[in-house]
Amino acid sequence: MNNKTKKNIKIILILLVVLICGALAVYGAIVGLFSYLDSTVEPTKLDLLVTAMGEFTTEEHYRYGWWQDGATYSKYTYKSADLNNEYLSPIEKSDIGDIKLNISEFEFWVSSSKDSEKEDDKSLYENYDFDMSIIDTNDYWFIEYDEEDTRDFELFIFDTETNVLYRFAYSI
Repeated sequence: MNNKTKKNIKIILILLVVLICGALAVYGAIVGLFSYLDSTVEPTKLDLLVTAMGEFTTEEHYRYGWWQDGATYSKYTYKSADLNNEYLSPIEKSDIGDIKLNISEFEFWVSSSKDSEKEDDKSLYENYDFDMSIIDTNDYWFIEYDEEDTRDFELFIFDTETNVLYRFAYSI
């Protein structure tokens, strides 16, 4: 090997080391940025409601669609739940029709997820087990509509017989 080849090999090795160090520095900056952003995110109504009720024993989440276009079904089971919070209100007889209408819109997405090509999306259809007949005036609820599109909503129903908080999030 002549001197010119040795010099070229050294240059290539130095460039590789610089490139790897640069990639690691960029990776570290990205991880740091996401950690910072994650720590500054305001808690959602879901976070606030779920924690205000106490400690849940199990949770399940199923989703269909994209982040801003789809449906999410969640269930939180509590041993005992604190219903004295600023979010939940007792269901009144006059609320039941509106609640069922919103759930019917949500169930459109559930049925749509059956034909999805993505296995994660099919989990909503396969695991959706809510029965509207359980809704009664012994239960509690909370609903929040999107300010820009009132067709989008996040509905929570707490069933007092089973101690389960159901979440229906729908966004188009």
